[in-house]
Amino acid sequence: MNIQRTLLTLAACLLFGFAHAQLKHLKSADDTKALTLKAVVYFKDAKIPELINILKPYWPLPQEEMDGMEEKTIDLLNLIEERYGKYQSYVKVKEETIIETGIRETYLVKYEFHALRLEFTYYKNNSGWILNGFSWDDKYAEEFK
Repeated sequence: MNIQRTLLTLAACLLFGFAHAQLKHLKSADDTKALTLKAVVYFKDAKIPELINILKPYWPLPQEEMDGMEEKTIDLLNLIEERYGKYQSYVKVKEETIIETGIRETYLVKYEFHALRLEFTYYKNNSGWILNGFSWDDKYAEEFK
């Protein structure tokens, strides 16, 4: 029983290590900004599979979570125009940095009656920059704080 458990643990570790071994790194802060801007354009165009595909190589998130985020985002964006009106524009709200450690960029995707907030957080490790988080919501008013 202990040998089976050890083999299963070893196999899981190898699979986890293999998945993260393929993680790509962005070389510079400018590269993070370019990736963010490309992602915002895909989001505003409701091209969510394309959005997830460009983020995936730099984001050490389990595939199931990415798939779930993709499905939920597609479902919710189908309601956006109905509730918030037609797409108008997007604007970068702010960029925050922690020297040589982190970057967070916040954008608003503006619709006729409301805006959605998109946040991208990057972390710099010894190999370069990786995406540490991506989220979106309709709580743009929190940006007034």
